Amino acid sequence: MALIAVKHNIEVAHRLYESLPGNKCENIHGHSMWVTLELKGEIKDGLLEGIDFGSLKKDFRGHLDEHYDHRLLLNASDPLAGPIFPIGQAEPSGWQNSSTGEEEPILYEVQVEKQMWLPGLQTFVGDPTTENIAQDIGLFMRAGYPRIHAVEVWETSVNMARWENWNG
Repeated sequence: MALIAVKHNIEVAHRLYESLPGNKCENIHGHSMWVTLELKGEIKDGLLEGIDFGSLKKDFRGHLDEHYDHRLLLNASDPLAGPIFPIGQAEPSGWQNSSTGEEEPILYEVQVEKQMWLPGLQTFVGDPTTENIAQDIGLFMRAGYPRIHAVEVWETSVNMARWENWNG
């Protein structure tokens, strides 16, 4: 049995909206994270399970750069993960009909044209904890590389989470 590993760093900002109410991690804060992907298997013709190491590195690092690096990671149910509107164009709930005085809804299409999103926003199902980030990366990479053994995400030089693939 042999093991190969690929390591890459990502710069992320996140906040934990649901996991730790009242904790300082409810504030948006950042980390310089190091992520390690490990694969285990048998060596065949000089390669671990025939995996091209160059392709593995490109796929892994490309995924991290595209979906995590310099991103704001938020829980999809976090109010900060929703659309924002420019000042003076806030989302109105309705308008007054001048003839009846009753409130009537404003068409949603008008609102969509004015909405914006936080730059670099990447949403998660649940809070973007270090554990969830490791699992998310592992499950994505496992689709193309079923021999994945583990993903480690170091959020600081002394704190990390590890997801292990029990199916591989």
